[in-house]
Amino acid sequence: MVYGNANPDILGGLISANNCHDNTGYGIYISGRNILVSGNLCTNNSSLGGSGAGILCDTGYCKITGNMISGASAFGIDCGGSIYTEVADNYVNGAYYGINIGGGQYCTARNNFIQDSSAIAISVQNIESDGRGTNFNLTSVGLSILGNWITYSGEVYGIYIRDAAQQVLVADNIILANPGADLTRALSAYTDSIVVRGNLLNNIERWPVNPTSVNGQFVLVVPDLADAVSISQSGAPVAGIMTAQALATVGQIVYCKLISGGVNYSHATVSFSGPGGNAAATAWISGGSILGIQMSNNGSGYGPGTTVIISGDGSGATAVVQVGLPVWQNSKLTVDCLSNVTFAAAGSSPALSNWTGAPITVPAGASIDWIGDNGGWRAMRFCQGDYVSPNGDGSVTLRTQAGDIALHPAGSGVVRLLSDTEPAGAVELIGRGSPENTISASPGSTFRNLNGGAGQTFWVKQAGTGTANWVAVA
Repeated sequence: MVYGNANPDILGGLISANNCHDNTGYGIYISGRNILVSGNLCTNNSSLGGSGAGILCDTGYCKITGNMISGASAFGIDCGGSIYTEVADNYVNGAYYGINIGGGQYCTARNNFIQDSSAIAISVQNIESDGRGTNFNLTSVGLSILGNWITYSGEVYGIYIRDAAQQVLVADNIILANPGADLTRALSAYTDSIVVRGNLLNNIERWPVNPTSVNGQFVLVVPDLADAVSISQSGAPVAGIMTAQALATVGQIVYCKLISGGVNYSHATVSFSGPGGNAAATAWISGGSILGIQMSNNGSGYGPGTTVIISGDGSGATAVVQVGLPVWQNSKLTVDCLSNVTFAAAGSSPALSNWTGAPITVPAGASIDWIGDNGGWRAMRFCQGDYVSPNGDGSVTLRTQAGDIALHPAGSGVVRLLSDTEPAGAVELIGRGSPENTISASPGSTFRNLNGGAGQTFWVKQAGTGTANWVAVA
């Protein structure tokens, strides 16, 4: 049998209210399109760490919802290689892999309850294969992992994404790490194309972190799952922001991203050239072209200049190597500063940039928003204590770190001085020539004639709000 979403065995069907238990392979196994799998109980199917699943779905345009899968199985729900399939509102307990949507396109894992997986709660490999090792001719793109409730222990992964799966959304999930669990494994995403937002780790909305020394620099190491953290103390300028997985993968080849698949391949091998060692990978082939590269060992000690070599009986396949996990483009991080925190600019790694080009000091009680930008972090919004400083008594000080303060209204705008008791205020103007019978202003306003001249340089408005009653006083 040739199965998978490209070779549907069923075109439309309902599988519901079945009790499937103690099977050596699968509780429910479907291959087709437009199928609803709902309200089934699957218990103790397959074996832990082997093949099989509570529910196996090689499908397209299907929904797997409201099922209960429990017991020691290889996969709770395996939808690897599916397209446009939603896995929603299921309960999965005790499987080696809770839910797999890897190797699929435009699939969603939504609002599932996944408990006590032995290896991974939700798994995404860029390319998946069937039980015989034949890939589905698909690479992962457009996958969404939304609103799931996950518990894990020890060295288990919460959400696991590998080999540069593209356009992945991880949002609004609640992940609870049991006591002793590795917190850095709540989210482990080896990709450059992901959006992470609104997730909670151990129900903490703003994870408390403080800068730590990494290679002689103060670095803020944040959970990969977090989009908001808080700092309570900082003894030196923060010279970098890294996720926990980025720190753990320094010097490792995290993925190889295919540039061209080439032609006429029936077999291929992958090797690496660079300063490190022990990295290993496999090439997936489909239709004579390299479909993708799967890392089996990330190695160590690699750095700039590392390249990947694809050898085989075909030609033209090329790929690029990513050493260390990159800052995800457009990822967002809010940092609440409970004490004064300075973020360095020059020499920071990954780069910390901002519109001032200078270090940023965020005062206690304020926050700063960062966005991933071209491999570094760019400050989007911040309270710049070095420029505008609240004084604690309701007043504020405007100052510079060096040089002048320039007030530059746009176009014909003016500098206006006003108060709560004098809302109309007065204006400060500059121009050339005389303002008399030319410029309207309220009494007390001033005008500086940049042409200069004795008795014609500084003017004060004495009365009225029209253009008359300007008097040159210097």
